[in-house]
Amino acid sequence: MAGCLRSLPAWALALSMATFGVGCQAVFGDFHVDDSAFGGAAGAQNSGGGLDGKGGGGSKGGASGTGGGDTTEVQTGPIFVSPTKGLFTTEWGGQATFSVRLLQKPSDIVTIPLSSDDTNEGRVSPATLTFNGTDWNAPQVVTVTGVDDTVTDRNKDYHVVTGAAMSTDKAFAAVDAIDVTLTNVDDETAGVTVAPTAGLITSESGAQDTFTVVLNSKPAQDVTIALSSKTPAEGTVSPTSLVFTAVNWMAPQLVTVTGVDDPGIDGTQAYVIETSATSSDDPSYKGIEVPDVSVNNLDNETPGVTTTLVAGIDPIDRTKLRTSESGDTATFTVELNAPPTADVTIPIATDAADEAQLSPASLTFTKLNWNAPQTVTVMGLNDDVADGDQPYKVVIGAATSADKQYEGLDATDLDAANVDNDKPGFSIMLVSGIDPNDSSKLLTTEAGIT
Repeated sequence: MAGCLRSLPAWALALSMATFGVGCQAVFGDFHVDDSAFGGAAGAQNSGGGLDGKGGGGSKGGASGTGGGDTTEVQTGPIFVSPTKGLFTTEWGGQATFSVRLLQKPSDIVTIPLSSDDTNEGRVSPATLTFNGTDWNAPQVVTVTGVDDTVTDRNKDYHVVTGAAMSTDKAFAAVDAIDVTLTNVDDETAGVTVAPTAGLITSESGAQDTFTVVLNSKPAQDVTIALSSKTPAEGTVSPTSLVFTAVNWMAPQLVTVTGVDDPGIDGTQAYVIETSATSSDDPSYKGIEVPDVSVNNLDNETPGVTTTLVAGIDPIDRTKLRTSESGDTATFTVELNAPPTADVTIPIATDAADEAQLSPASLTFTKLNWNAPQTVTVMGLNDDVADGDQPYKVVIGAATSADKQYEGLDATDLDAANVDNDKPGFSIMLVSGIDPNDSSKLLTTEAGIT
């Protein structure tokens, strides 16, 4: 938005604001500028159409006209200019930028002269561009500044003329690149500038964005503009009205848009801040349509499954469960990250049925209990084999649901180990010839009793 603020009136320019950015709209009586469809290699350029009825109308108001700010033109030759039309400057010093670069490496220095064909409407800087074999493909930015007059002359078209290139490289010598078309916006015309009118982002977590509103000329009477959110469930606007006077008309007034939360998974939602037509006893400012502002509200509910280890946690590796062949158990909980639109069933199993068993074998979450943790118990199983501690996995299966957000969602499995209780070795049992006085001993005789 900073780029948009930079094309505001002269006093604002003194605060280091110099150029409209992408997404700005300026309304001047019954026509407006809308550059929201255009980008630009130069960065903080403005580009738009709709001036004097020559470009597309806005979301409300404005002349419908033809064309509407297309910045694409067929260019031939080794010099590329972008954009070549749809740019505007303002009589209060608003600037526009475009860039120039070469499409092939020159064998010698290439110099391109630049000039305005109407210096009463706009000035160009720099007056020449120079490219060499090192920087030939780096876009060089050209800045055009609007020139003021004291006449109510409406908006005036003019051009930045790209003169014939000068170079000893025959591929560039005398090549005349395409000129750039601009319009200088009159500041003696009643109108309203909103910046930006698109690209604002809020979120359900409460993130905010802002835009500014300012008048284009001094009103004879107070001017009021009402503001409202077309979808208050997605975002709110503050303040809800703006008042401009003969004193503060040039001071951009800041409007804040705040995202609103909801409990559902609805993805990014587009909404609009609606602006009323101006209300004023000044005939010049009575009923001027003001551009609405487009905003996107980012969702903060993401479908997912969260598992939390509760008991029987491996003391060495706290990310694992530990059971034992002696019957020691482990527990963990499962819950959903966001409310589903339909029941969600998640199967629970182990990849080693001879090492552990689980209960329950599945979990079902509904719109009501989706965030209530459900407990799963894992019990180690015994065997008669000294096989050491055995690793296994608790498998959190893919969810089944009529909710497409959750259908097939597969949570991360859990690592576990079953501790062995069988030790390697052998046992000795006395069978016969046991000493009657000490049952732990064998008794034989010289007579041959065994």
